[in-house]
This record gives sequence, C-alpha cells and structure tokens, in this order.
Amino acid sequence: MKYELYSAMPTPMDHRGNLDEESLARMIVRNLKAGVTGFFSSGNMGEWSQLPREMKVEIAAASRQMIGTAGALLAGVTETGLQETLDTMKAVVRRAAPDAVVVMLPPPATCKIHPVTYLRSVLDAAECPVYYYHCPPVTGVQFHAGEFARLLEHPRLAGIKNSAGDIGVRKELLKLKRDFDFRLFEGHEWGIDEALIAGCDGALCGLAALAGKPMMEIVRAVERGDCRAAQEAQFKMLDIYHGIYGIDTATVQNAHKYALYKLGVFSTPRCRIVSNDSLSDARKAEIDATLERFQADLA
Repeated sequence: MKYELYSAMPTPMDHRGNLDEESLARMIVRNLKAGVTGFFSSGNMGEWSQLPREMKVEIAAASRQMIGTAGALLAGVTETGLQETLDTMKAVVRRAAPDAVVVMLPPPATCKIHPVTYLRSVLDAAECPVYYYHCPPVTGVQFHAGEFARLLEHPRLAGIKNSAGDIGVRKELLKLKRDFDFRLFEGHEWGIDEALIAGCDGALCGLAALAGKPMMEIVRAVERGDCRAAQEAQFKMLDIYHGIYGIDTATVQNAHKYALYKLGVFSTPRCRIVSNDSLSDARKAEIDATLERFQADLA
C-alpha cells in the first residue's frame, strides 16, 4: 500500500507581516523534493486565527500556482464563526481552486452552534470536497463514533485529519472506514508509524515543512513492511520534534519558523501568533543544536 505525506504549512511572512511568496516557493519546492504529496494552508501551523480572509485567499492562490499538478492543495478556511467560514470558503474556492478545503471547529467561546450542525452547514454549502480537522486539544470538542458517522454520511466529506492524540479515536475512525469512503490522515508527528501500520491513508503534519525527508523514511519503511525500521525512523522523528518544538512543545510556531529561517528556507522568522522575541536564547541554542545534529536529514 502507498501512503501519502501532506505538509501543514507554516505561513512565511516578511518583516511587515505580509505573505513572503519567495519563501513560500522555497518551502514548497523543498517539500516536493522530499517526497511530500500534498499541502495544507492556513491551519494551526499556518496561524489561521491571526490571518485576515484576504491573506488566507492569497496564500491558497499562491500555493496553487506554485504546486501546479505536482501535488494536492488543501486550503484552510476556518474562521471564528459559521458565516465568516462560509464566506472565506467561497472566496478561497473561487480564487484558488484547491483540491479540497479544510475546516476546523472554532473555539467554543466564539460559536454556540452544535459542532455537528456547524460542520454539516459547512458541508451543505461547500462547492468542493471538504476535510474535517479534528483537533480536540485546540477546540475542546470530542466526537463519539455516532457523531463521526453523522458527518461521514455527507457526500462532500472527503477526509479527516485526526489530531486527537487518542488511540481510541483513531480506532473508531478506522472502523468507520469499513462503512464510509473517506481518507484518514494522522495529524501527530509522533504517531506516524503506528497510524500507517494500523491503516490510516497517510500523515498530515506541521513538521513536514521542515522534516519531510525523515517523515518519508517512516512512510517508506511502512510501505515495505519493515516495522522495526519504521519505529527507528519514528524515534529519530521524535528527537527532531522535541529539539525543534521543545520538550513541552511550548514554542511550536515560532520555533518552527526560526528553524526554517536558519536553514535559509524562510527570509524571516516572523510569527503573528506569538511575539517575535518570544524565543529564549536557550531555546534557540537547542534548535541550532538539533539542526546541526540532523543536518543530513534536514538538508
């Protein structure tokens, strides 16, 4: 079986906070060379909550042009309310023509619509396939198997990015694949080997923008049935994960951008979701040491 690796792209920005298209192009080309087969724009790693609609549309359109037919584009359209999400989805589809859009539930404090009703409303309005980004650590929303089934009954739900970090949720979704035709992507970098071996269709992870090559080592090991090699590659991935994001993963977006900046992929490490001076010297030293240690893997 062939598996796919998608990159949940960070958003490269210039010194003024605008989209840096040259850095975006370098990241996409780098990922395609590593074997990445698809891209997800304006997700959590892309700082969706800090991006105005016009910028989400701009990112999707630029990405579509740069990727061409070399890979798939899943365009994030999540906003803090239902009508805002529908408006962004419409604008992104008309301007960028992505292969699918991705929607995540907004924070509960900003929207009181029942989660299943919310997502079914997005699916009803969609003009292209939709992926649901299931991320309880961010949204606080858990679904049971019956609620997932209610979503999967909709013909426009093409796939799920599962970032629950819960083996029980993964098992329920894998069981639902017996009854529904949808693609299931693992969203956690530290669970790729087990997810693929268990039957997921691929991985869709933020760190793929930086570590596409080591992630593809995991994918290829699973494809050839070498579970031991897949586990060893996964352990290496964990070393990279903790070295870049921090052992407590408290510096995800800004650390990732700093690492891409140090590698010459991004022109600046600018981040909107946290202050640009939020990385301590100690964290920068840890990231620099990780880049040096895994130089061949991250080249």
